[in-house]
Amino acid sequence: MMLLHKGIELHGGFSLNYYLHSANAESPAELQYLIINHGAERNKTAQDTGIYISQQVPTPQGLKDLVEEISDALLGGIKPSITDDGTGATYKLHGPSSPKPLAVFKPKDEEAFAPNNPRGYQGKENSVGMRPGILSTQQAVREVAACLLDHKSYAGVPPTTLVHAKHEEFVNPDKSKVEWKVGAFQEFVNSCGTCGDMGNSVFSVSDVHRIGILDVRIINLDRNDGNLLVTDRTRPKLIPIDHGLSLPDRLEAYTSHVVWMDWPQAQEPFAQAELDYIRSLEAEQDAKSIEMQLGIRRECLRLLEVTTNLLKIGAERGLTLHQIGHILYREDPDDGDGKPSVLEGIISKCIESAFAATGQSSGRASSTVESLDLVPSLRPEARAWREGQHGGAGQDREHGTAGRYRHHLSIPSSAAQEGS
Repeated sequence: MMLLHKGIELHGGFSLNYYLHSANAESPAELQYLIINHGAERNKTAQDTGIYISQQVPTPQGLKDLVEEISDALLGGIKPSITDDGTGATYKLHGPSSPKPLAVFKPKDEEAFAPNNPRGYQGKENSVGMRPGILSTQQAVREVAACLLDHKSYAGVPPTTLVHAKHEEFVNPDKSKVEWKVGAFQEFVNSCGTCGDMGNSVFSVSDVHRIGILDVRIINLDRNDGNLLVTDRTRPKLIPIDHGLSLPDRLEAYTSHVVWMDWPQAQEPFAQAELDYIRSLEAEQDAKSIEMQLGIRRECLRLLEVTTNLLKIGAERGLTLHQIGHILYREDPDDGDGKPSVLEGIISKCIESAFAATGQSSGRASSTVESLDLVPSLRPEARAWREGQHGGAGQDREHGTAGRYRHHLSIPSSAAQEGS
């Protein structure tokens, strides 16, 4: 039996307060349990097959109906099939009478460098993943977070939620036992290819901008020409997928991580509708919601607040998506020396000022702070809480110091010319 909170296993040796850090007297946490093994009297298919939505994630009715349809198909003997590409496992799910896939499922324990990865990229749970600042088994919740943060489906992220599922076609280390898995469930996109199949000149400025706006907010570390689907060849429309490598706990992002940085559309000014959308974003509220719904670490969500504020300030001052990208991202290490980005420099100065003002001495800091080149005497003394430690959805408790830098974000006048 496994106890789970927001898709993360609760291990012994910790109090519930370690996991339920957002709960208080005014907003208590609710714990629930579900009996998912009904015993030997049920047939083998029913015992070894199932799928249900995690209750803490807000899920639209249409996606709930799709999960029910997939459940009927699985119980009816229609098997999931793993895709041929990718470093992690992605399973295509069909309906009872659908020749084409209706959804995909990405179990977190089969991600790259997770324990049950089927493609030879195995590692321990919560080990170093494909990108700095994102741990193995933590990509599934980021897929869901990208959808929840895509307000009004502005960027076009397909409907996504968190589910528990089991089937004999998934990787089950114990061949005699089919285990429940937690993962991202996403509506399948019927596409005619990816943006890599055609030149970028055919895509509209608005398409590139809406996807770039999302990528900047979530610090997407893997926006390549294979995860921008194209749904219409006559009037190409881009659909973004694969957001597991986003919301890192540190800023070690490079211009080569986002394919649109080289596109001319990114150098066009934002339209008024785009400026209105950017202005409507509520960084702090987004961070609180994602923390409550998915248990993503506070230090990752603090950076979400910073990059959202960067986007808002940059857009207000007339910067293009390309120029904002040059503030956020480091230059490609093949083209330069990999020195910190402009935004990293701003954050470093703010944190150093905060530590100096509060008189904190050297010690252990959060991974966000550890990734910055701070003066050693100004490093904070704080206990680092990790979502990766023991499988918990922890947080660091530095709200009064390092958390201040999101309030002091300003763009130096020279930064506006860097991307020109």
